Amino acid sequence: MNITDAKKMSLVVYVLFLISIVMPPVAVIAVVLAVMKRNEMRGTIYYNHMLYLIRTSIASFVLWIAGLILALIVVGYVVLFCVSIWFAFRVIYGFVQFNHDQNVDPYKWFLA
Repeated sequence: MNITDAKKMSLVVYVLFLISIVMPPVAVIAVVLAVMKRNEMRGTIYYNHMLYLIRTSIASFVLWIAGLILALIVVGYVVLFCVSIWFAFRVIYGFVQFNHDQNVDPYKWFLA
């Protein structure tokens, strides 16, 4: 995959993730697409963007499950809210970096 195609595919995946902020099932399509196309982007900054989004979605899913379980004792609602904000922030931050043709560190969970 050439750099132009990698950038276009990354844009599609980011748009799907942005849509998933308000329509969560769309995230499944975005993750599948990111996993399928990421190896074709090896050697470009877009590979890191795909890895960043995949890791974000997996962590969010696991934390959402924990939040749902903890919702039985009310604290889970706080967890669900925080995970939702964290997910939205990471997707928006990654998209801004993508638009400026900058790399993201897929192994950092926070910006610090």
